Amino acid sequence: MPLSWQITEARALQTQGVWALSSAFTVAGSGLTDHANLLGDLRNSAVGAENAANLLDTEDGILRTEYEFFRKMNVAIAGRLDSEVPDEDPLQRDVDQIRTAPDSRAAIDERTLKTIACWQKVNATLPNPIVVRGTTAAVYETRWNALPPKRQSRETKAGDWRVAASNLRAVDRSLDRLNKTWYQAWASEFPSGTPEGDALAGVDTESGTAAPEILEIAAIVQQGLSLKVTYVPDTGAHATVLNLQFLVEGVNGDFQTVKAEPATGNVIGPFAQGQIVRIRTDVGNSRDHSELSAEQAVTIA
Repeated sequence: MPLSWQITEARALQTQGVWALSSAFTVAGSGLTDHANLLGDLRNSAVGAENAANLLDTEDGILRTEYEFFRKMNVAIAGRLDSEVPDEDPLQRDVDQIRTAPDSRAAIDERTLKTIACWQKVNATLPNPIVVRGTTAAVYETRWNALPPKRQSRETKAGDWRVAASNLRAVDRSLDRLNKTWYQAWASEFPSGTPEGDALAGVDTESGTAAPEILEIAAIVQQGLSLKVTYVPDTGAHATVLNLQFLVEGVNGDFQTVKAEPATGNVIGPFAQGQIVRIRTDVGNSRDHSELSAEQAVTIA
């Protein structure tokens, strides 16, 4: 199924072909050149949004790899330290605190810091430092210290993608409006039976289903460990399917979907303290199955 901007582009190309029959014709202060420039902006915006999405996917992949490494290593390190520290040793209490496998990125962050500290304490009591899966405590700590910049890079790329996606939607809507305004004005100026009027038969009037509009999120408010999501009134027009999607970093491999309730809002959760929840809406109809809103991230306080 073509995306909304692709449908707008296809109609713009049809419009350009007919408009060329009377290139001096203007509508709402816009001429054929203005329409062509807006079509160029749409294509550039689409490329920008796709590039931004690809860069964000790359950053997400890097973070998934890093967190999976720390999750598995924390478990392996705890097991190794437990085998090295006698049960009666006071350090065993530190080891016991790092043995539970974390289930979220926030928990992995906390567990890794404790693991590094415990590893260093145990190493200080031994003649030879412990090496786990070819990794020393110093190398492990260095890799850990390199993680915050990677997280920030991912957030930067996410912001870039949100801007690019928003820009694409704005240009798409502007060109779609001009396509339709031109059609109405052209049909009024050139009646059937003229070459210009008859040429309109080659332009898609979209007399059937209109493209669904984005369901915009108005606010996300934490309630206990849950989140209340409300929506901007009168958004999501022409959508027959309105969904709210959320993803807990480090827990969900993909977005989870629930039916959006535009009138009352949605309450999702509960989540765990420190978890990062990414939230967006997804709407569709028979013309366009998916129109995503800008993604928002919330850290559970």
